[in-house]
Amino acid sequence: MKAKVLFLLVSVAAGSIFVTSCGKKSDKTEGSIQEVQLPNGAVTKGGDTILMVDLGLPSGTKWADRNVGACCSADTGSFFAWGETSEKEDYSWDSYLCSQEQCWTAEDTIFVALEGSKNIAGTQFDAVTANWGKGYSMPTDDQVEELMDTTFTTWSWTSVEDKRGNVINGYKVTGKVNGNSIFLPALGCRKLGEVLDNGVDGHLWTAQRDSFEVNRAGRLKYSNDAIALGHPQRYYGRPVRAVTK
Repeated sequence: MKAKVLFLLVSVAAGSIFVTSCGKKSDKTEGSIQEVQLPNGAVTKGGDTILMVDLGLPSGTKWADRNVGACCSADTGSFFAWGETSEKEDYSWDSYLCSQEQCWTAEDTIFVALEGSKNIAGTQFDAVTANWGKGYSMPTDDQVEELMDTTFTTWSWTSVEDKRGNVINGYKVTGKVNGNSIFLPALGCRKLGEVLDNGVDGHLWTAQRDSFEVNRAGRLKYSNDAIALGHPQRYYGRPVRAVTK
């Protein structure tokens, strides 16, 4: 299994805080920033406006300003196992939609419904589409790699104050073309009933299954010294971030 890793040298002044709050729109210069109209019944925790941010990427992909289920950019939002569309208490193979041995067999619901396709973007198994509606989806591996590419973006490890006054570590990702930015919080992932790596690592699922190991799927993982696109096991609970064009 291969993982694409970007190692960063990050210099953050002591006490440097990038302040955000629920309901406050992000600063922007050029480029399109559009509001998201969620389907009936799908609302953010704070009920405020969700924004899709144009970072000036070559593909034209816009990234949401927060995770699905989050009240604002500094909030984790909801945790999903890959291919599942609602939260749960336990994240393990025992609670997953199929067993590890059944992945990509006739017992794997995703495999059967998508006729073997590795990409769940925009389907009934996409947690973004299921919660936000058509037109919004989980990113593909290619879209994540584009976001990681420092030709197009600058990644700055920083801290954010959420609306409760908690200091949240994560990355401010800024488009080099237009100066627009999003924040990716480092609030961990879930295994069994526990949250792992809270405050140390951030995680986002991609929409693609691993090409060789059928029980694994794409995941962006980031910490203060590295950003990696890897393919861990599908049962973990991780946040998802919407993209659109």
